[in-house]
Amino acid sequence: MVLIYKFEYFSNNFTLIHNIKACLKNFEINYKISKANNHINLFVESTKEILDEFSKILSTFLPMSIFLKNVEVESVDEFPTFPDINHLDCSVLTFCTKCLKAVEEKGNKNYYNPFIFCEDCGQDLEAKALILFDGKKEIKKSNYIEYFEYTSKLINDGKRVKIKTLSGEFVFSKLEAIDKNKKDKIKLLCTNLNNISDVLIASKQEIIALASIEKPRINLKINEVFKSKKILINENIDVRYASDMILYLLCLELEKYNINFLAYWKSDTFDSSLTFISSTLYKKIEIPKISILDNGQVIVLKSKNYDKSLDDVYKEFDEKNKSQFMVLLSENYLFDKTILNTYASTKHEDGLTLYSTKIDGMIDIFKYELPISMSELFDEIKKDTNGAKLILNYEKSFPDIYKTALSFDLSSINENSVYSIWKIVSVILGFEVDLLTGAHNALGDKGPRIDYKLDESDKIYKRRFNIYKLIQSGISYKLAGTNDNLICLGYIESFAHFVSSCVDMVNDEMKLDGISLCGDLFANKLISSFVHKSITKNYKIYYNKDFPIQID
Repeated sequence: MVLIYKFEYFSNNFTLIHNIKACLKNFEINYKISKANNHINLFVESTKEILDEFSKILSTFLPMSIFLKNVEVESVDEFPTFPDINHLDCSVLTFCTKCLKAVEEKGNKNYYNPFIFCEDCGQDLEAKALILFDGKKEIKKSNYIEYFEYTSKLINDGKRVKIKTLSGEFVFSKLEAIDKNKKDKIKLLCTNLNNISDVLIASKQEIIALASIEKPRINLKINEVFKSKKILINENIDVRYASDMILYLLCLELEKYNINFLAYWKSDTFDSSLTFISSTLYKKIEIPKISILDNGQVIVLKSKNYDKSLDDVYKEFDEKNKSQFMVLLSENYLFDKTILNTYASTKHEDGLTLYSTKIDGMIDIFKYELPISMSELFDEIKKDTNGAKLILNYEKSFPDIYKTALSFDLSSINENSVYSIWKIVSVILGFEVDLLTGAHNALGDKGPRIDYKLDESDKIYKRRFNIYKLIQSGISYKLAGTNDNLICLGYIESFAHFVSSCVDMVNDEMKLDGISLCGDLFANKLISSFVHKSITKNYKIYYNKDFPIQID
């Protein structure tokens, strides 16, 4: 009997294959594994009884992964003849369910052992003992659990404990004991995901992602109730879950004190320490930072867990928008396709770029160009009769805002990007917060229509973006008394419509196989939601996979 397991896996890493092979070691089964783009296929051949047992056990080996979307199984007639995948370039994995069962089981030889060896997930830290200091005094205990009990009590007593983990050394404390000088630099470790809502607003997808084998950190909003306690000064904060056994076992003990969160930061100032000495060099667990869009799309913001050959691909261009696009084409195997890429960044120059073998590479559809000065910007608007009346009316209605805008030094805004344009808009319209924050604060889900336009041309490439029409739109709504936050929302929503119209414009000239989105602005949930709603045609939308959506 031959079965095929079809895994929909949106990553080019070998983590899933590693887990599948770990399961296969327990069975006398003939198997082959193939990997192509977003799919991994496992062919297995044996008797029905053995395959039934294999199916039951396989489910326990499959990781809860941010990249694993679906699994199907069906019977096939023949066993394939292609060679099996042997090379497994796998990142360091976090603990598996087999490890957790062993360290939590009283009487097990690995009970509370942070240095457990596991063939399945690769846990193999060759350290024999924990080293605990309470102040300058070394504390020696007879077993591992006593070390974690003592450390958790130190934290509960308000001590700041420096802990050596497989992701680096950090100072940990309960939230009430955060160093005042570090409040703007801290991140959170959630010790009990069941109680994450005590502090943070998290979707079900985000909670599942935090517990996944990748153990990422995610930037989440602090809820209003906890914010009122003024313990944390941030609106949003990065949070993660325990990624190694040292932190996991500590979290178990902290539950006894109802401590659901720890703050952590880098520092050489601390009260106590928990560390270890490894007899060999060990690989660190890299903690990726991700964002999960409303449609479930996982966006990798920061990570080192990708094929390092992509670094060479990235270096092929000096322009970051094209470098990012080239990596995306490589990760998604799109070099034989016609793809339109939109790059929108808070830090770099944007670009709308078309790739196709029909044009032997890439061409720029348009780029943003910023005015040299505010006076030049206003003078350009005044060249039109209606524009001149608009500026005169604005100066009379908002003299202080106009004066401040006119004196603003545009040389402080360097990158030719839509984000830079939004900064200029915020100054001209006198917004109290930045445009993106204002859009998030808007009471409503729809803003006024803002003019994002390209100047007329008989070509689809190397077009000029008309920043002046975009500014005039905002001024008109400001004069009409439209709420500032709603105007902000209009700028975001209309940007999404603009992206969609550009896609349609290019598609009318050259049939697209898909579009791609790069740059950290597309990791923003509000922007991405509008973009996906605006792109009404059935375009395939691509993102980077393991490679971050933007390299800073």
